[in-house]
Amino acid sequence: MDDSKERDVRRQVVTNIRVPNSVWKKRLCDTFLDLNLIPERFSGKLMVSFKNGGISYIEKTETFK
Repeated sequence: MDDSKERDVRRQVVTNIRVPNSVWKKRLCDTFLDLNLIPERFSGKLMVSFKNGGISYIEKTETFK
């Protein structure tokens, strides 16, 4: 299997934090809050890019209602 096909198989989009077994999502959210990357009641996107095992770029897009 070539790299592009393998990446597509491993790709997962998580859209609902209230699904069963979502403990890891709550922990991740709490971590982002603790690091002040997001505020309380945040609505938006936080994209983290990795390079060579480390974070190379973080992009935050907030939705105002």
